[in-house]
Amino acid sequence: MSTRKFQIKCPHCTLHIQLVNLYEWLNSPYPAGSKWNMSYCPNCRGPVIIRQSGTKTIQYYPLSLPEKSDKRIPEKIRRDFDEAKQCFSIEAYRASATMTRRALQNTCIDKGATKGAKLLKQINELALKGIITSDIKEWATVTRWIGNDAAHPDSPEVDVEEAESIIALTEQLLSVIFIAPAIAEERKKIRNAKTKTP
Repeated sequence: MSTRKFQIKCPHCTLHIQLVNLYEWLNSPYPAGSKWNMSYCPNCRGPVIIRQSGTKTIQYYPLSLPEKSDKRIPEKIRRDFDEAKQCFSIEAYRASATMTRRALQNTCIDKGATKGAKLLKQINELALKGIITSDIKEWATVTRWIGNDAAHPDSPEVDVEEAESIIALTEQLLSVIFIAPAIAEERKKIRNAKTKTP
């Protein structure tokens, strides 16, 4: 029994928590030099196993699920993007990039691009109408390239950095297109309600 403390994000409830391990196995045969610790989340009581090498936490199991996307993003797009993040979390980088591209295309359709058109045309259409800026067009184009590579068998492999980069770009794109306007609208309503004279 040990009282070693670990700061992690719970793989079950996703809260940032401090674990105090209940049991410690020393001199584990796999991998050499590893220590294994078992504990549970103080919030949701979910079990957690932690592997250490020296004083460094190497991995904990089960693997953490990524945080869900903001509910101000339309549900269809949010489902695709959350699936992309889940794929990334289990190192399925091609699947992640494909789902990120799908979230982007559904965003284009949601913002009025021609349904059934190629993604390149949809991105250009939104830019021409002034719905997206040139910066966002650039982010969308990079996401399209890597997403296309992921979807086509004769294209280059998608690696961890590429999959991670388009998740980051798409997260920013969704924030600018959906979340920021929704926050501004919410604040406007609150402000108007406060300043309204009876």
